[in-house]
Amino acid sequence: MGMEIFEREAPDGYSEYGYDWTDTQGLLERMKFSQSLADDGDYTGTNWDVEIFIEANELDTTEDVLEFMNETLFQGQMTEQRKAVFLNFANTTLSGSVSMADGLRTSAKMDRIRLMIALILASPEFQYQ
Repeated sequence: MGMEIFEREAPDGYSEYGYDWTDTQGLLERMKFSQSLADDGDYTGTNWDVEIFIEANELDTTEDVLEFMNETLFQGQMTEQRKAVFLNFANTTLSGSVSMADGLRTSAKMDRIRLMIALILASPEFQYQ
């Protein structure tokens, strides 16, 4: 379209704050994208293997995955309350029972880790600029 990346003219009239222009449809699309990216890629058309990502970064526990995502995406600024929500989610089965598996290598545990990553990517903190 003839526009150079990061070379927009200022002022353009649009707010610098995402919450001023982000709407429900945009958030829903981000959530669908996040879930698909971390799971099967059907919606996004991409293929990201979470297990390879975990092995490549030498992440051994659910807490390791959460801390890596916190440092990478939020510069370590995730609140303890938010971390607890993510860990609780990852360590709970779909039926609601607690499952504190030691390793991440079981199929059911990896499914929960994928969903936790999707939840992190769809969290309100990730929606801010």
